[in-house]
Amino acid sequence: MNEWYTFIFNTGNEIPDLNEKSKIPKQPKFCLLCSFKQIHVIYLLSYFSEWLELSYNSIMNVWIYALLVVLETPLQDETCFILRHLFKIISNVAMNKYTNEECKNGLHMISHIIVKYFKKTDQAF
Repeated sequence: MNEWYTFIFNTGNEIPDLNEKSKIPKQPKFCLLCSFKQIHVIYLLSYFSEWLELSYNSIMNVWIYALLVVLETPLQDETCFILRHLFKIISNVAMNKYTNEECKNGLHMISHIIVKYFKKTDQAF
């Protein structure tokens, strides 16, 4: 998990403050994402759930959106659980009074995608 964090957020082994300007996170590249096996996509979505609980940065919206784009359906039960957990964490981050409006819009868009695209019509899945 830390290796993925290091790769995505361009950091050392520690989990730093994501608002630190000296480290510029990598943008997800479509060719890279398409080369991932589905298990890697699922693991990364799970990791983002954990990272969102620790700290939040708008680049996370971009990565989560990109991972959802390459997530294949039908979903297995474990993947549904991960998406449910991600939805709950995103909802909590979006309700945080310190999250700016632009980031909230991105978080709401991801929530909407999880609910609508993956045919989850209720928040509890």
